[in-house]
Amino acid sequence: RSHSPAQPAHPGLSAPVITFDDGGRSAMAAAEMLEQRGRTGHFFVTANYIGTRGFLTEAEIRDLAQRGHVVGSHSCSHPLRMGHCSWPQLLDEWSRSRSTLSDITGFDVRSIFVAFVGACVLLVVLRVAGGSRT
Repeated sequence: RSHSPAQPAHPGLSAPVITFDDGGRSAMAAAEMLEQRGRTGHFFVTANYIGTRGFLTEAEIRDLAQRGHVVGSHSCSHPLRMGHCSWPQLLDEWSRSRSTLSDITGFDVRSIFVAFVGACVLLVVLRVAGGSRT
């Protein structure tokens, strides 16, 4: 399936970027509050949680992206310690998550968020994410 180019970065961004992890349903209220203030957010979604109780649905994720918010990956299964994952598991976590979110949004999802895991794991994630840091 073909996707649109990656969501545009925010050129000349001078204000802080506001991020939200995991893809909880509260993201919709947060997006509304940001929009009321003329802002957008970066929502990092855990792919395996999509559509489960308390988490965003595919339609809500698509809606966020269409409203101009950045939708990014927070992995597939949200491993407790990414630094303990094997190389194949890391590749799987990020490539499946990117693919799932790209299919939902129609964008080439390249934004990722990883809590501090060390430079080695971060380099793997960046490579899988297409070499982009945003």
